[in-house]
Amino acid sequence: MNQLLNELDSIIWNYEIKQRDTYLKATDAYRKELQAIYEEWAEDYLKDLPENEDDKREYIIVALALLARQMKERQRTKLLEAFSLGLAGDPPSPQSLQNLAAYVAEQERYVDTSLMPDLETYLIELEEPSKESLLKRAARVGLYAGAFWAATQLAQRWISQDDRKVRWHTQKDLEVCPDCVKLSKGDWTAASLPTSPGAGDTQCLSNCRCWLEWLDPLEPF
Repeated sequence: MNQLLNELDSIIWNYEIKQRDTYLKATDAYRKELQAIYEEWAEDYLKDLPENEDDKREYIIVALALLARQMKERQRTKLLEAFSLGLAGDPPSPQSLQNLAAYVAEQERYVDTSLMPDLETYLIELEEPSKESLLKRAARVGLYAGAFWAATQLAQRWISQDDRKVRWHTQKDLEVCPDCVKLSKGDWTAASLPTSPGAGDTQCLSNCRCWLEWLDPLEPF
């Protein structure tokens, strides 16, 4: 009997690992999409960039509004995809759908209040704009793919009962931050877990690629 249970645990664990790898590939693909959107935008930006400083400021504001719209449109589609991946076939609850809508709105606010002001300052201060200089901000744009990873991890939490047990797993590499190491050593439930991987509450911020393992109610920590 014990052997059978061990084999079952192994099967479930392997399935969890495959799911995690699927999330990782999808998150990386989204990062590349965001950077491609930015790179195409940067090329268009340079084509019609005015020389007059007053005209240049207005041009920057309009150009960034276009970039923000493109990013947010793509973000809505991808976060819904991430949420569906994280559900792993389970049906969403009405509350989870409300949580997703709030999460998407939150991520859009980050684009408007963090990324766009950062890019605006950079573009205004840039003395000699070039494709090379603009692409230095591509990695900054790509960081917003972290929201995809976070959504895959939030999905199960949003549909779980408060007492559902959960383990926090790290990648077990040199890039794991101290916050995540600490979280990985705790015994958590959906209600007691203080945050989720990629939510931005750990030192690694949106770079976090830790993952949650949701346990059977009878399974010990």
